[in-house]
Amino acid sequence: MDTGIFKITIDEKGRFLVPSKIRETLESEPYILTYGVDNCLQIITIKDFQLIKDTINKSAASMFDRNSRMLLRRFIAPAMDIKIDKVNRISLPRALREDVGLDNKSEGILINAGPFIEIWSLSNYQAINERADIEEASAELFSKMNQ
Repeated sequence: MDTGIFKITIDEKGRFLVPSKIRETLESEPYILTYGVDNCLQIITIKDFQLIKDTINKSAASMFDRNSRMLLRRFIAPAMDIKIDKVNRISLPRALREDVGLDNKSEGILINAGPFIEIWSLSNYQAINERADIEEASAELFSKMNQ
């Protein structure tokens, strides 16, 4: 099963140790690191990244569309390939890391949700869980399942 929640620690150089359960997944094919929709970082396959990129860039007119420009700046421009080093760590670029509250020597949360992996600062993860309405989300999903 490709799911799990793991506590991670960002070291003094902005790296974290990849949990063994996720390591195999990340080594199976190339992945991209970029911002997530929420205040976190997200790891997705290159294939999924290309699909998102192609959807945003369907035509040259996308540069005149405000939402397309915003998505290009937020998700496409900062995206980068990730690599696991010899001692099973991933290095997070300072700009992305600091923008989502992942400081050096801080704790974070790594969430493997199946089609994507999220990297959260502990405080941002706690804040979004406090705002989450799981009952409403569950009812919406149940409705979709019964259509």
